[in-house]
Amino acid sequence: MDIVEAETTEETDLVTEAADESEGTADPNPPDTGSPQAKLFEDGPPKASDLEKYARDQGWTRSQTPDGPVKYTDDNGVVRMTIKKGSPRAPGSGDPHVEIRNGDGVRTDPYGNPVTRKSPGNHTPITWDLG
Repeated sequence: MDIVEAETTEETDLVTEAADESEGTADPNPPDTGSPQAKLFEDGPPKASDLEKYARDQGWTRSQTPDGPVKYTDDNGVVRMTIKKGSPRAPGSGDPHVEIRNGDGVRTDPYGNPVTRKSPGNHTPITWDLG
């Protein structure tokens, strides 16, 4: 941290408070980079076929409507992974991406952090290699 000389007592108090707040602060929800799911993304966007293999290895069931995305559902009926080719219909969804949910059905990024439906973390880029 840079040392800044303050001109007033008030400025000194603000600088001290800022230093106190920044020291020792850790992310309360660090990404789970060691999970098998996270490892799929460590070298950049994974291939859709690698995501399918991962989903099958988890015992999830594949489904797909004639014009819909590939979905993998767990034994509890929770759609855990949706693999999308991309569509210009929805903003932010134009390129191939995967949407992931945890066992409770909460949308997450590949590292298990909760995300919202429209957030970039819910549209994690992938490489499309499915037929």
